Amino acid sequence: MEFINMRVLSNPHSIPVAQAAISNIAELCGISRKDISKLEIALEEAMSNIITFGFPDKKDSYFNVSVDISEMDFKIIIHDQGKPYDFENVDDDVSSSAGIKLMRGLTDGLVFKNLGERGREQHLIKHLTALPEYTRRPPEEEVCDLENLEFDIHPLRKSEAIEVSQCVYDEFGYTYPSELVYYPEQYYDACQKNDYFSLVATAPNGEIAGHLALMFSPHFPGIAEMGIGVVKKKFRNYSLMSRLTNEIIKIAENDFKLNALTAQPVVYHPYTQKICNKTNFIACGFVLHYVNYNMANTFDDVGDGVNVAVAFRIFNNKLNDIYVPEEAKEMVSTIISLSGLERKLLDGMVPAEGSLSEVITDINQRLKIGKVFIEHAGSDIHSALKTSLLATKREKCAVVELFINLSDACAPFAYEAAKDFDYFCTGLLPCSQNGDYLTMQCLLGGIVDYDTLRTIEPFTTLLQHIRGLDPNEG
Repeated sequence: MEFINMRVLSNPHSIPVAQAAISNIAELCGISRKDISKLEIALEEAMSNIITFGFPDKKDSYFNVSVDISEMDFKIIIHDQGKPYDFENVDDDVSSSAGIKLMRGLTDGLVFKNLGERGREQHLIKHLTALPEYTRRPPEEEVCDLENLEFDIHPLRKSEAIEVSQCVYDEFGYTYPSELVYYPEQYYDACQKNDYFSLVATAPNGEIAGHLALMFSPHFPGIAEMGIGVVKKKFRNYSLMSRLTNEIIKIAENDFKLNALTAQPVVYHPYTQKICNKTNFIACGFVLHYVNYNMANTFDDVGDGVNVAVAFRIFNNKLNDIYVPEEAKEMVSTIISLSGLERKLLDGMVPAEGSLSEVITDINQRLKIGKVFIEHAGSDIHSALKTSLLATKREKCAVVELFINLSDACAPFAYEAAKDFDYFCTGLLPCSQNGDYLTMQCLLGGIVDYDTLRTIEPFTTLLQHIRGLDPNEG
């Protein structure tokens, strides 16, 4: 929720005014004086860069400073439409690069967004709560008296949130990417706001037996990911995950009116892939090295949890034009054929000289995963990709996911530029209201041992396509 939005003059005298306003709001949110001081310094660095490099000759220009407050985060957003500049390395200016490093050290998260003709945004993030500490419980024995138990499947209730968080920790440790699920109160509040939808199965005595959720991303409106799936070991003879899956599919289609639903079946056993096939989910990609090895090995029984497949189910299918790189056409055509997507594949074009790219870089600092979103590729796409990759390397990310909007006629140009930085194609994410996205990855922490991945058709055929595009397999 946006709390305040200030229009400030591009002048150093504006900095203490903005700092004072931000400080007062942060204090109302319960942020400590020490952390408020850190935010003030980070804000000063961000504003100074804009004034110095964004408006070097226009001291009468304006930019915006706003505060967004959510269940988890206190976020300062600085938006300007000044002269384009590289956030990470402004004209090789040493002091500016040191300032960016300082900003990273003073905040819990730093996001840079190149918005093309709409300018740039810098997000300074402070977490409002620390990650709760859980203790893993030993699994209970499976229930044998199958005929006497009936389960109630219903949306998450507030009193159940703490047990859901504990169940997720018991199953995944702290490796689950959607960090919010570890914060019971905030997770429940997010469900009330439809940022998530949480479905719970309870035994007759009220005990939580299983859980499954819809997760919505602001980057992909119109689709949701089905995830946070867990069933207690003692209840695994009741086909609860299948029942939860069937119910949440109905809710996604009928209540939320989604274009499509995605799922991420694991590849260290074929069971969840079989569920996808049975429920009409179509294989569309893979996410490789999804969790860094140190976290994946938190528990011995997680298996090779660092790789997952991606599948989707269509609810709303309409004809769209997409601009697909020549090298990826065979793979994309296979996915289209399997799913029945109505798509017309077109050749792309070279961006106009001087055009600006729209690129967003988002980093999960806990899991060390970077995500880069290209909504439009301009003639500066090489520079934009270099900047985003540098940011992920500085955060020691093991893997970077790249999403290229295929509604952009310059998407094939972006694809070729990404290959220069060792990205390779890993699939297609279709049906977002913003368009279909070609997915790519850059592996900074090692290579994939494809022979260890256990897949069934059609996931096996898709994996063969991806393996052929991986430069490490050449």
